[in-house]
Amino acid sequence: MDLVAYRQDVRNEESRLRAAGCGEFVYTTSLKHLSSTAGKVCEVSTALAAKAIVDGVARLSTDEEITAFHVASEARRHQMEEAETRRIPSSFRVNLRSK
Repeated sequence: MDLVAYRQDVRNEESRLRAAGCGEFVYTTSLKHLSSTAGKVCEVSTALAAKAIVDGVARLSTDEEITAFHVASEARRHQMEEAETRRIPSSFRVNLRSK
């Protein structure tokens, strides 16, 4: 493997992402690759996204995938908050009131 050419490909991809209006972070979706699972959405730095795209293990996520990711994340957060509330006995709960 020619590492100089590889690094240049990664830099070119990162430049392309930034020129396309991607900020410091982008959403990528994993592709089927060896032991990885396809379809996992993740927010990563533009530099890491460029490397993953060049390596062929990810692609930029679609708007629909990003929306589904946010909906699922919010649902998981809500479930965790409810589970935590049920875990703490009501006798230990403190209600803060302003005076």
